[in-house]
Amino acid sequence: MKNFCWDIETVARPTDELQSIMPAFDPESVKTGNLGPDKAQEKIEKTRTDYFQRYYKRAALSALTGQVALIGVIGASDGDPVIFKGEEAETITAFFEFWNFQTNEGAHWLGFNIKNFDIPFLVRRAWLHRIQVPYGFVKGRYLPAFFTDLMELWTACEHTSQFEVSLNDLALYFGFPPKTANGADFGELLRYKPDDAFEYLRHDLRLTYLVAEAMRAIKYQPSKPESDPELRPAEPESPTEPEPEQFRIQFY
Repeated sequence: MKNFCWDIETVARPTDELQSIMPAFDPESVKTGNLGPDKAQEKIEKTRTDYFQRYYKRAALSALTGQVALIGVIGASDGDPVIFKGEEAETITAFFEFWNFQTNEGAHWLGFNIKNFDIPFLVRRAWLHRIQVPYGFVKGRYLPAFFTDLMELWTACEHTSQFEVSLNDLALYFGFPPKTANGADFGELLRYKPDDAFEYLRHDLRLTYLVAEAMRAIKYQPSKPESDPELRPAEPESPTEPEPEQFRIQFY
């Protein structure tokens, strides 16, 4: 069975598009007190700039205001990742084709927080481009069986969010190298240091696979019994009580 860890990287939509859809800034909401006209206008303009910067910084987190920049896939912790890139529609289409082919071959897909972020973000952007979402990629509010979300696996039976955890937290917990950058700054990294942005994604993919291995989330194909009689275990000379079946508990 093939196991793939995957991750999407998102960025804000172009500035002109964001400005056309962002809620209007209300200058009357700025308290200027006893400031003179010049100082008051200066404060208003600074507040307007801060308002847009906050909006822009969070834009990459929503399918309404963000877009898919890269999609990475890795098949081993020390493997060479495959990165889908280009125009958003082409990137999503290429990934879905790869996903469809590998899933039909029985692939298992792992990621961190894919249930609450990667999957819904990808599906919503696909709808925008009128791209057919692969059958079985979503299943209501439940993950299909060929997905494992490490964040959801970590919570086990916990039903509160009092112990929030990040991929970096788990990396440090298991003794792996930490993340190399803050995902919130990925857009700026991709714009000004694209090589570093690609390496950031590669590192995250390898880290996710290492965490998946540590959590025993990697699935393996059960071995088939050998057909060669000489390779079969010898029959016992006399009947014995059967040994209890060995098993381990899985969370998925």
